[in-house]
Amino acid sequence: MKYLKIPKNDFYLMKILFFRQVKGKSMLPALIPNKVILASCLKRYKKGSLVIALVNGREIIKRVKKISQDFVWLTSDNPTDGWDSRHFGPVKREQILGTKL
Repeated sequence: MKYLKIPKNDFYLMKILFFRQVKGKSMLPALIPNKVILASCLKRYKKGSLVIALVNGREIIKRVKKISQDFVWLTSDNPTDGWDSRHFGPVKREQILGTKL
């Protein structure tokens, strides 16, 4: 894998934009295992958005199924291989780290 070089004066972008690697088959066919995605903590999410969330100490990439005032329900695109809100329940909005660009 090639690494992206970011100039030192653009280091602040690392706090706004970040990369994550897809692990597992839960998001097939939209995201294939080992694919690297770019996400932003500034982009707003909506129903259908792909987000990175922190659940039980693990970062996961899931699709937003439903949004309430305090909680977000997350789902896998491939439910037979997925671990999502059906298993761990809805997540707090603060647990959403970023949205896929």
